[in-house]
Amino acid sequence: MPIACKICIAERGLKGSEISLLPKTEEELIEHIEREHHIPIRRYNETEEQATERLRAAYPEARDPATCKCPGCKSRRSVSELSITCPRCGLTSYNLNDIEQKYCGRCHMFHANMS
Repeated sequence: MPIACKICIAERGLKGSEISLLPKTEEELIEHIEREHHIPIRRYNETEEQATERLRAAYPEARDPATCKCPGCKSRRSVSELSITCPRCGLTSYNLNDIEQKYCGRCHMFHANMS
């Protein structure tokens, strides 16, 4: 049975078409949380420090608060970094997915595809 990531649901919701893409096992969910959200999950006989170092070794971008995807780093970034304005319609979006993908929800287009 698929396991939903609470962080992903809180950030962008869950569409029915995405259910098949959800992690199927607890190990897959742990990998997802570390890869997508840079949150270290302690393994058996691992200290918190060891888990953090393992995560940072696997995902070097997690070392830099400017590129780290953990909720804490995301929330500490300035508002100007956490918004995007559509060059076509002028809508400003604060949705993290829109910012990362450079997408306009009003135009329903990626900025790269706008002429």
